[in-house]
This record gives sequence, structure tokens and C-alpha cells, in this order.
Amino acid sequence: MVLIHFWLVEMIYLLICNRMWKGYQWWHKRIRSQKIPNETYRIFCWWEKTEEYYFNSIRVDHNKPWLQIKTISKGVAWINLMKYVLKAIKKIQKDKLDSFFMVFDRDPWNNTPQQLEEIKKLAKDKGVELIMSNKSFEVWLLLHFDKFNKKVLRNEEYEKLLTALLWKFYQKNDPKLYEYIKDNTTNAIENAKWLEKQHIDNGEDLYVAEPYTSMHKLVEKIIDR
Repeated sequence: MVLIHFWLVEMIYLLICNRMWKGYQWWHKRIRSQKIPNETYRIFCWWEKTEEYYFNSIRVDHNKPWLQIKTISKGVAWINLMKYVLKAIKKIQKDKLDSFFMVFDRDPWNNTPQQLEEIKKLAKDKGVELIMSNKSFEVWLLLHFDKFNKKVLRNEEYEKLLTALLWKFYQKNDPKLYEYIKDNTTNAIENAKWLEKQHIDNGEDLYVAEPYTSMHKLVEKIIDR
């Protein structure tokens, strides 16, 4: 009788310990999932507010407090934006695990091929990831709706297409833009990968290919992290 009593007490004790351990594992996993990572994604955009509003909306919608966005209004030359990014890197402590992204449009009217090569070299040397759209950021927006692969003469043509797809007048610098397209983000990522593959299969330089955008690479990193 004593042995049975001892056995029951031992079984109850082991059961309690097991449940406490599982509870601790659940709590520890929950705490780790909510911990803010040390690394900060620092995104530098040029000129327009469209990209800034878009990334800020992602930051809020996906609860990514480590995402920082800065728009630089110092002319439309790529090199000016890159110089600003390099200054920002110098101000960051070297022991911080920060990632830097330069988001820009490939505007050949105000920039030269030589400037593009210069910023590509600087980006590689300083660890800055270039996120480029050709001709403009609107290529990324159009990919939310379809496998878009059509050259246009002017950016205004993108805006007309977006107006038709959104069923409302498309306007640059719209703070609510993300709300109109966020449900199609996965679709946009897949379409952008498809478009990139089309250019690669054709042997094209992605910095020259049109239309093209590497926005999907940054957006996917943000959402998946």
C-alpha cells in the first residue's frame, strides 16, 4: 500500500514538472518572438514621398519597429542620395548590425551611366543594397495586379494604368496608397520575380532592363523577418 502511495505521488510530481516545463517553453518562445531585434533596416528614398508613405505603412501594418525610412529632397541625382547614405553610415556605431538600403528610380534624364557605375561601386564597398525601379516605383505597384512587362515612353502612362486598376484616380504621394494594394503584396512579389527572370533569361542587365524593379527583394525581407 505504501509503495502504491509513493508511486502515485511520484507520478503526480513528474506530471506537474512536465507541465511546468512545457509552460516555460511556451512562455520563452513567446518572449523571443516579441523581442525587438538589434538590427535596424535603414531605408533611404529619393525625392518623392510615395515610397516613404509605402514603407511607413508596411512598418505599422506588420509591426516592424526596427524599420526606419528617410526621404532625401536634395535633387534627383543618384549620387546625391548615395552621399547622404554614406554620411548616415558614418554616424552609426560600427558594432550595430544595421542594414542600409537605397531606394531609387532609374531616371536617365538626370543621371548618367557613369553615375550609375559609381553608386554601384560605392554600394558594394560600403554594404548598401540598391533597390531600383525602371522607369519608376509605379512598376512595383502595377505588379500587384498582373505580370506587367511593357515599356512606356513616359511615367504618366504608368499612372493611367494604375488609375484604371485601382478604380480611382492614382495620385503620387498618397498616404493611403498601401491600403489599396496591401492584399496583393504576395502577388506583387511573385510577379516581380517572374519579371526579373524574364530579363535574366534574355541576357539583359537588370540595371538597364525595362520595366524592372527589385522592390520585391526588400519587401520580402521586411515581411519575412
